[in-house]
Amino acid sequence: MNIIGRYDNWLLNIIDLICYGLTYPFLYFFSGFFSTVYDVPHLRQQSLIHRLTRFLWGLFFCSWLLVTLPLYITGQVYWTLLYSCFAARDFIRVDFKAKEAADQGPQDDESFGFLSANLLLGFDALGTFQNMKHVGERHSEFRRRFAQLGSQKPWQNLAALSSSGSKADSIASEFMRVDFIMFQEVWDRFYAGSMVQVLKDQGFQCFIMDISRQSWSGNYCTGSSGLMLASRYPILEAKFIPYRNKRSWQKFISYGALLAKVDLGRKTLNGRREVGYLGDLHTMAYQEKENQIEQALTLTQDEFRKFREKHTTENEEVVFATLGGDFNFDNMSPGDAPTQKHPLFREYLDVGAQAPGVDRDWTIGTEWRQLRIHDEEVSTPEDFRSILVDDVLRRYYILDADVEVQTTELMVCDPRPDSEGQIKAEVFGGKRRIDRILYDPKCPTQPTGFGFYTTLTGITDHVPVSLTLSRT
Repeated sequence: MNIIGRYDNWLLNIIDLICYGLTYPFLYFFSGFFSTVYDVPHLRQQSLIHRLTRFLWGLFFCSWLLVTLPLYITGQVYWTLLYSCFAARDFIRVDFKAKEAADQGPQDDESFGFLSANLLLGFDALGTFQNMKHVGERHSEFRRRFAQLGSQKPWQNLAALSSSGSKADSIASEFMRVDFIMFQEVWDRFYAGSMVQVLKDQGFQCFIMDISRQSWSGNYCTGSSGLMLASRYPILEAKFIPYRNKRSWQKFISYGALLAKVDLGRKTLNGRREVGYLGDLHTMAYQEKENQIEQALTLTQDEFRKFREKHTTENEEVVFATLGGDFNFDNMSPGDAPTQKHPLFREYLDVGAQAPGVDRDWTIGTEWRQLRIHDEEVSTPEDFRSILVDDVLRRYYILDADVEVQTTELMVCDPRPDSEGQIKAEVFGGKRRIDRILYDPKCPTQPTGFGFYTTLTGITDHVPVSLTLSRT
């Protein structure tokens, strides 16, 4: 195993780790205190004994907040000074040799599978605010479910979708084989490292984690981007692009895009090395009336083009280029109309989009109605899949693509009934598809698979999406 830290100097990496250790206890106890006092919807029916227990835990966490506050201040001050005085990388990289990773590396180099998954994995307060169960419980479930990644070929279902047009052919309850995973909202080094250990056993060799541009002007040297990349193939180059047009609480998060180049381990007939490019992004949430996302997409498009031009040599063949992640807008909502026509979607195509403002019939939304995550009717991946294929029932659990303005109201809203007070099937019903994977049609690969997974039901508020590209 080879770990490349944020600094070239080992002593600075040790200081960086010590600062992380000094700040962690306060953040942990603050998170625990918040989780005990916040009115979590799925805990409102608890008994008096449970409420009393939460109150006592709140007192415990509050007392330790005062004890660990000096440690936090010390760690944060030194952390800020460290990033201000020394040049640092924007991420930590972990590489395993082929023999260290499980023997499930690239097997079918005619097809490449991509997965985008928002995990909401970090301090418990983040999940509590969004009506999730305790992070410890969810963390264990993430490890268990990602330990069951398929070992067969990537998902090949576009031919079936073209003939049937059925949502039943675009939704699966179990992961199939993927070669690249683009994560969002893996907020903490500890959880990122834990996921690395699980995915290493599934044959993934290279990881980029703890991604952020730490600076006082960018994120006050606090929050990470939450982005993380896992690859079965060697990563040759990587770069993080931070978004600057943030406001209010967004300024504490290092929103941005990770760009990477991978070695596909093969050469063309004329001896050129085959490579691929990936982008993993997370744009700003709840932008309200200001179109922050459009600026972020423009920056991503420009920087991805420069990254590809800089790192592609005349002795290399680009087999694919993809851009995925949590875009935080959909292709149908009227409030997202300006962004739906962004030039990025002419350079990189979205399989699920028929045209700006129109999604294909077999697509579904990927953003949960957070108040319904713990309903018994969707307690298993199989149950949730049966809900998603139903155009009426899906509206109760997935946000509609009828959003006018992106506000925190989306966290608690119900589907809007028609003029007769009925919840009926609608074109936009349950189709707020904010998680996407785009591809470059100019590359010598074309999509042969695309779909949605219910595998992570109950432990995140997003539906993972998948894309398969095959050689032409």
